[in-house]
Amino acid sequence: MAPAPKRRWYQFSLKTLLLGMTVLCLGPGGYVVYEQGKARRQKAAVAAIEKLGGKLIFDERVPIRSAAIRQILGDDKYEAVVHVQLHTSTKLTDGDLAHLARLTKLTHLYLNHTQITSTGLAHLTRLKGLTELWLSGTQVTDTGLVHLDPLKGLAALMLNNTQVTDAGLVHLADLNSLTQLQLDDTQVTDSGMVHLARLKGLA
Repeated sequence: MAPAPKRRWYQFSLKTLLLGMTVLCLGPGGYVVYEQGKARRQKAAVAAIEKLGGKLIFDERVPIRSAAIRQILGDDKYEAVVHVQLHTSTKLTDGDLAHLARLTKLTHLYLNHTQITSTGLAHLTRLKGLTELWLSGTQVTDTGLVHLDPLKGLAALMLNNTQVTDAGLVHLADLNSLTQLQLDDTQVTDSGMVHLARLKGLA
């Protein structure tokens, strides 16, 4: 009796599986339209940020679409935006931060010395790849820090000269990647630092 043929098991990443499911659901034509929409949204966000006086850095090593799709649609700014500098922009409002939610590959964001408030930070919750966030000199208060809780990869957070107090630090207690936290010219005292005792990366 011949031995039963061995089964082959293939391993796929979650990203690959999700991509495959998207293609199956939309069909090849629908997937191209989906990718076109994604690039169009990034292009609109980039234009809006530049109009506000912002500066952007793209990373060609982090494309927002596959090589096959780029061959079909071309290569117009299909690399991801990884840095956005909007510091000192006098035009920036809380509502303008909605444009940033489309830039899901963002790692560095500079909003220091702008007029944004805690309300605007709600637009940043989707930026799960963010590692550095500058908010010094803004109108951010304790209530805004709750919106930073989903940003588990955040390593550097600058909150100098804001209205943050001891009570607000509880919202940072689960940011285990944090290694740099600046709180100069705030109302934070030694008592508030107790909330951050579990963050071993902080000096």
